[in-house]
Amino acid sequence: MKKLVSGVAFAACAMAMASRADALELGKVFVEAGVGPVFSSDVDVDGAAETAESSANAFVAIGLSNVGGGPVDVRLEYATSDRDYENSLFAQLQSSSVMLNATYNIPAGPMTLYAGGGLGVIEVEFHGMPGFFDGVDGSDAKVVWQLVGGARMPLFSGPLALFAEGRYQDAGTASIDGVDVEYNSFSAMAGLRWTF
Repeated sequence: MKKLVSGVAFAACAMAMASRADALELGKVFVEAGVGPVFSSDVDVDGAAETAESSANAFVAIGLSNVGGGPVDVRLEYATSDRDYENSLFAQLQSSSVMLNATYNIPAGPMTLYAGGGLGVIEVEFHGMPGFFDGVDGSDAKVVWQLVGGARMPLFSGPLALFAEGRYQDAGTASIDGVDVEYNSFSAMAGLRWTF
């Protein structure tokens, strides 16, 4: 029920933003959603390098394209990831982030290439298990930055566009139950943009 209410609220917000943005000539409102793998990487846990395995991640976003008639898009996004550690069966490194991104668009024939970055807040969660930081369990909110680059192509002549992008996200080191837990990730996303 909460997800349904959140979805309806998100759609209502998007439609309200669309009408307001058109009136002010700020740009076209869009919503996006994407999924893809976050790749395995070595991250420090209490000073020792540990491998966080590859897993799925996803995001949803709302934004403005071609702000003020220029080549820049801005988007507010919520993203989440959930990775296991290679040295433990159930120990987890999870994240939930809210980011404000800006990307620069470069027309390339039927496609649009884009690159940019963002800044936001991330909640890093660590769940230890017997044999791997047993009893360490909690989260820490950190400032996070990311770099984004990708390509977008319109589907037919309608409001939908397909995109694929890569992103690197870094929050430095979180402190959870007295243990330093490093968080960074490189991921690939594919999804759809709907422009109002």
